[in-house]
Amino acid sequence: MKRNLIAILFLSILISSNSELHQLFKIPALISHFIEHKKADHSISFIAFLKLHYKETLEKDKDHDRDMQLPFKADNCSFLTLTLYQHKTSIELNNKEQMISNQHLSVDVQFVSSQVLNSIWQPPRLV
Repeated sequence: MKRNLIAILFLSILISSNSELHQLFKIPALISHFIEHKKADHSISFIAFLKLHYKETLEKDKDHDRDMQLPFKADNCSFLTLTLYQHKTSIELNNKEQMISNQHLSVDVQFVSSQVLNSIWQPPRLV
């Protein structure tokens, strides 16, 4: 169960950092900026706020820096290459001399010398 949670956490981090899904983490900034606009103008609706910031705004206004903190206003997707692997093989060498003496070099009966193979690629000769 714990491994599954860790795997889901790493997968979430990988997906959110390698796509525009990390923009969803900026939703609290969207809500707080809407509240700021609502305090300044009580008649503004959330749809009007979205139109103002995503459809109509092309020029820089007095809160341009704050507007650029909203989700999907800037494309700042950074790519992360993450490689994880688990290697469980362990090698124990207690007696090195015994390990070396137990190694045998086996020679295959079908062994063909490289000199024979090189002769195949020779140009044809006149007899």
